[in-house]
Amino acid sequence: MKQKSKTIFAACALMAAVLVTGCGGSGAGKSVVSGAVTYQGTPIEKGQIRFIPPASSSLPMSAAFIADGKYQLDRKGGVPEGTYKVSIEAYRLPAKFAHLANSDQVPDAKMPKEQYLPKKFNRASTLTITVDANSSSAANDFNLTN
Repeated sequence: MKQKSKTIFAACALMAAVLVTGCGGSGAGKSVVSGAVTYQGTPIEKGQIRFIPPASSSLPMSAAFIADGKYQLDRKGGVPEGTYKVSIEAYRLPAKFAHLANSDQVPDAKMPKEQYLPKKFNRASTLTITVDANSSSAANDFNLTN
């Protein structure tokens, strides 16, 4: 039951992040942010990156999926100018389900997933980014190591 609750919470958090991504106007004072994300030198195959504004800010949170080590935050013109905490999660198939990796029996969306990055890159993240709206796009890579 505990694992099911965590899975439901993670799904709800992901949906909330997607819904608020890029809230605000369209383009003015924003920048498209993209880049690569690696962990221990290996591109993150599947995950999510979030730019979380300070609690005292009226800026919206922005989020994007990571696929094959790449992300792009471009919804509604990009990320509003400001400084954000960066939270990165990476998902993989738990070892006990490895036999399902290349199976057509279970749709990818239904595959069990585990978040494997240390908390210092997500819940307890000290990663930050400052988005400068003077540029219409910015590349920012995150090379995560223990």
